[in-house]
Amino acid sequence: MRKVPPLPSLLLSFLLLAGMILLIVFYGWVAFPAILVLALLPLLLLLYSTRYIQLCLRTGRLPQRPKGWEPLLSSLRAEEERTPLGSGWSFWLSYKRAPPHPIDLRSLRSIRMMIPSSPSSVRREGGRRERGKERRGKAHTPHLSPPTSEVVRVQCGATMGEVTLFLSKRGRALSDRSQFDDLSFGGGIRTGGHGFHSKAWMRDTILGMEGYNRRDGGSLPLMARRGRDGPLFRRMLDEEEWIIVSADVLTVRDDPVLVSQVVVLVPERTRTTSQGEREDHLPLQEETWKEWEEATYRYVFVDGKHIILKMATNVDEDERLVVSKMGEWTRRWNHARRLVGFPSEYKTCCRTSDVHTVISSLWPAETIFMRLMRYVNVELFVRLPVQRLPSLFLTLSSFHRRRGGRTEVRALSSGIVALDLAVRIPSLEEVRSSSSVSEWCSLLYETEGIREASIHTGKCEVDISPLLPSPYQTFFRDEA
Repeated sequence: MRKVPPLPSLLLSFLLLAGMILLIVFYGWVAFPAILVLALLPLLLLLYSTRYIQLCLRTGRLPQRPKGWEPLLSSLRAEEERTPLGSGWSFWLSYKRAPPHPIDLRSLRSIRMMIPSSPSSVRREGGRRERGKERRGKAHTPHLSPPTSEVVRVQCGATMGEVTLFLSKRGRALSDRSQFDDLSFGGGIRTGGHGFHSKAWMRDTILGMEGYNRRDGGSLPLMARRGRDGPLFRRMLDEEEWIIVSADVLTVRDDPVLVSQVVVLVPERTRTTSQGEREDHLPLQEETWKEWEEATYRYVFVDGKHIILKMATNVDEDERLVVSKMGEWTRRWNHARRLVGFPSEYKTCCRTSDVHTVISSLWPAETIFMRLMRYVNVELFVRLPVQRLPSLFLTLSSFHRRRGGRTEVRALSSGIVALDLAVRIPSLEEVRSSSSVSEWCSLLYETEGIREASIHTGKCEVDISPLLPSPYQTFFRDEA
């Protein structure tokens, strides 16, 4: 995780003081209201930067803040139905308030490695010892190589950024994660949060979970392992009555990664055959498409003019030194160019711990801007072979040429594709029944032959007809 270094407080204080003096010199005490605003600005910034204030703004509630397990257990046993909260992003993105009586789970945020690095195996049982011997087992998640994997136990209140920073200091990284640094780990698991990995998403790297069933009213959480406790593990992963307390997650080495961005200009008019059918030809070199297909991390950004492919593959240290590393502000500038319609091609190197924020990330200011501009953010999971993605990109681009906005595409090799739509709506009354979203779903149904889709519950939940909605729990049929 790489954070933009904050402006030093001494320099900020100096600039504010200089501004106050200049206002007094040129305008006298008539400028007192402006001076008062400048004096209160640091306090307002400090208040907004606190996590609890951000949680209140995102959810529209004042969550209860129990400290530790016992106070949390007492709150869960209260007569009122309690809603556990992570970072509140799902309520912010879906334009809705949290249910009454929410609970802030931020106090549960410990992170610790479960086992030391092993040159020969991954101990799936999290390093538990029985009679002086460590239980060993084959890693369940197939895409992670056992010699390069370790297990980290993360409590639900810890954020993605905190986990990433903790692991990077130890030379480790999450194989897959959401790009929001301040998304809570438990919230990311429960809502199906994911990143850009081409083989498995974050939920596939979870080996075990500790959960509390608020319906049973027990005093201690239960532990369930993938494979060994399949039915219980699956219920903890998907059912709302289970509160995720912690998760054991496989990690990988924090190796160097080469990130490339390729920009394809979409022709304004798509050619048609003599039979009147569209020729789905993406003006892209075959070598570039093959490189994208084989990349460890991959992502596509589609708007009305461009199809932007981003891919990342592991490289060795010598190759990393050849490619210059992109600075944080340069990366932000390239990201801004993409949003305003003037993207550029580039290559840069980073670490696995940074790859998700280098590929695509949003600053808080950008999410606030999207909210003020009335963008609705909907994400669907569909099944589509990778070979049909070029046709899908052209279909999406033709839609965005008429309606504006963008769609982000993340594809697994297994054929599951995440389609993340952001498009403006005329008014907030149309959040649940936007004509743009309806047209987008109809295109997927009629042009691409997609019949079934699952809605990402961490974003806006809308009517997706004519697509058949599939519950998230049944759409992802894994081996748990």
